[in-house]
Amino acid sequence: MYPDTELRFVSPEIGFGVFATRHIPAGTITYVQDSLDIEIDANRYAAMDPLQKQTVNRYAFVDPEGNRVLCCDHAKYVNHCCHSNTISTGYGFEIAIRDIMPGEQVTDDYGLFNLPYDMEVICTKTDCRKTIS
Repeated sequence: MYPDTELRFVSPEIGFGVFATRHIPAGTITYVQDSLDIEIDANRYAAMDPLQKQTVNRYAFVDPEGNRVLCCDHAKYVNHCCHSNTISTGYGFEIAIRDIMPGEQVTDDYGLFNLPYDMEVICTKTDCRKTIS
């Protein structure tokens, strides 16, 4: 996760979020998948108990190979926004698609994360999609 960020509590409904502590210019790489992130294949996921699956479903994303990836740092707390300020490239890294100001929450569009199920989302935008898949 980009170094000039911090974890903050957002609300009881959303939980935590990642916020910029300095200006992050458009085009900046904000996340890179690394060897410390946990990759969970389909067999390992199927063997998990319901509480483990609930945690993985909340905090992991699905990579192009179908593995669930649980980030080792606070990248797992980047929240969804229908008008996100970062975007996944599909190649294991994300970039800022516009300038992110200090104090602004770093957000992603979860609709790009290969989710194998529909997900209800909480977004503060008036045209929020409410459900992504």
